[in-house]
Amino acid sequence: MKLQKVSNIILITTLVLTPIVDQTIHIFKTTAETNSKNTKQNTAQFKTYILNRTISFNYPSKWLFFKVDNNYIYITNRQPKFAAPWPYDFIKTDITIEVASLKDKATEYSNTKAGLERDILKVEKIRINNRDSYRIWSTDGETNTISTLVYVSANRTASINTFHNPGNTKILPTVYKIHDSIKVIR
Repeated sequence: MKLQKVSNIILITTLVLTPIVDQTIHIFKTTAETNSKNTKQNTAQFKTYILNRTISFNYPSKWLFFKVDNNYIYITNRQPKFAAPWPYDFIKTDITIEVASLKDKATEYSNTKAGLERDILKVEKIRINNRDSYRIWSTDGETNTISTLVYVSANRTASINTFHNPGNTKILPTVYKIHDSIKVIR
């Protein structure tokens, strides 16, 4: 850890070495800004992750990261609790690369979200980083889901699905920032 004082601001820089993809060590540099009069950390910090050398996305640096396999990870804003009910402020986001066309995935998600009992609230065709995409809002009454599907190639689609409490709307700017950050890198 390196401490550096500039005027009334102290910069704390930490290097974190994490084996994440294909036995490669990725270095994330995170910086927390601390004012000497106010020691509250800057919570707007984001990290970038590259999934299977295909897509990248940004997520809040304080969130927890879980790698399931080379094509699927999830992030949460706190330690996961998978038994119902979820805590009011709990947020879980799944990121995966699916083997299907964007059109097929959008149709599947729009028709009751992969066969689950869900109400589709809204479907919107959008562009994210110059890529055709869809955003689908759905609910089962207890959990809202925001799904973003992004064109990767003719038979591959990136999907980001965020699950949250229907009453917790203050998290939406962070959720959209994560979803809108997705970039196809190959």
